[in-house]
Parts: sequence; structure tokens; C-alpha cells
Amino acid sequence: EAIIGSVREVLRSLDPELPFVEVHTLRQEVETSLWQERLLAVLSSIFGAIALLVASIGLYGALDYSVKARTREIGIRAALGAEPARIARLLWGETMLLVAAGVVLGFVAHAALAGLLRPLLYEVQPSNPVALTSAVLLVTTAAVLASLPPLLRAIRIDPAAALRQE
Repeated sequence: EAIIGSVREVLRSLDPELPFVEVHTLRQEVETSLWQERLLAVLSSIFGAIALLVASIGLYGALDYSVKARTREIGIRAALGAEPARIARLLWGETMLLVAAGVVLGFVAHAALAGLLRPLLYEVQPSNPVALTSAVLLVTTAAVLASLPPLLRAIRIDPAAALRQE
């Protein structure tokens, strides 16, 4: 950018009739040429975030329904002396088993579709360990956050009220 003015003057001295309307640096040209890829990346990120939110809401709903359906069972376990931590561990184990199954299925789908992704990626391999680890951590964190309210509700179930409920 610093030499654009001096280059214009040299070119004007060679031929004063040449119009120089637009002069850009190579960096500006590259930035301009990548707008479609950047738009695609932003839209993909937005749709990915929406998908993560929908999956989290679905997991929350399924776990909440499961806790409500098992209220009597959880009340009986609590009445027989099961500690809240043990009840939480039982439900948490079932939840994490579902999350682990989803992660494994995600890796299988990724392995099957990695060849299709390769032409869309620039200087990044489809099997980038940082990206895969980040995705697994993000999905697991979302699952943990979605499962906390139903688990907390399950450990607060009053055994007497659960046993009276029909």
C-alpha cells in the first residue's frame, strides 16, 4: 500500500493518458475473492449451532420424559435407601451411553463421508484431530448441560409423593 502512490506517478510519467481507476493490493484482491467461502463458513457455523441447539433440546426433552415416566421407580429406589448420588449415577450412565453411541456413529459417518468433504476444505484435512476433538467436546458439553436439569429433578423426587402418585 505504501508504494501505490509512487507507482501511479511512475506510470503517469510513462503514459499520462492511462487511467488508473482502481488499484488494489494482492491482499485486498484475495480478501475480495474469498467472500463466497467465508459466507459458506459463516452459514455452516450458524446451521451447526442451530443443529446443536435442537439436539440439546431433544435430549433434554427425552431425559425429562424418562425421569417423569420413572418417577415411581426412582421413588421406590429412594424409599429403599438409594442415595441421590446413586440415582444420579444410574441416570447419568444411561445418558452418557447414548452420547457415546452418538459419538461413535458420528465417527463412522465421518469416516464414510471424509472423501466427499476433501474438495470443500482448504489446507485442512477432513481427519484433523483438533477439529474432531473440538466437535466431540462441544457435543459432549451440550449433552451434559442438557441432561443436568432432569438429573437434578430426579434426585429431588420425594419418595412418599412418588409412591402415592398413580
